[in-house]
Amino acid sequence: MAAVDLGELGTHHDPVDMAFRWHGSAIRVNPDYSDLDFIEFLDEAASVDAADTVGAQRATMAFLRSQVHPEDWDRFRVLNRAHHQQFKDLMELAAAIVVWHTRFPTGQRSGSPPGPVSTEARSPDAYSSAVTASMRELKGRPDLKMFIWAAHQERERARQPG
Repeated sequence: MAAVDLGELGTHHDPVDMAFRWHGSAIRVNPDYSDLDFIEFLDEAASVDAADTVGAQRATMAFLRSQVHPEDWDRFRVLNRAHHQQFKDLMELAAAIVVWHTRFPTGQRSGSPPGPVSTEARSPDAYSSAVTASMRELKGRPDLKMFIWAAHQERERARQPG
């Protein structure tokens, strides 16, 4: 029996074109960063034992490295040391990049004025469901739960009008 050919699948996305200010210096996001980097981070983190802080930190380091432009990595590290950045600071940065990157598929807002602001309660979207599922899988990993929760909170704040 011949295999079924599903045809060409996948959607082309341009390289990531983002940067952020980090202690007064512009740091670029890796143009090759994709959602797969985050998914791989979650997969690796889920396999790290709750008591293995070194494993958790290694997974986090690899994830940060996937997010920061390779040409800016050494400067990023120097800035982190010079400004005594802590794990929480780095996780908040990583979460912010994830949040901003997930907005890309919607593109820029149109020039037309927005419609009336909806005040009715929203049902949980797929992102919220994914957050809940990820949190369940990371039982015993408060450090990684904090990262996912911070990304979720940042995304919710970004949705608020204002």
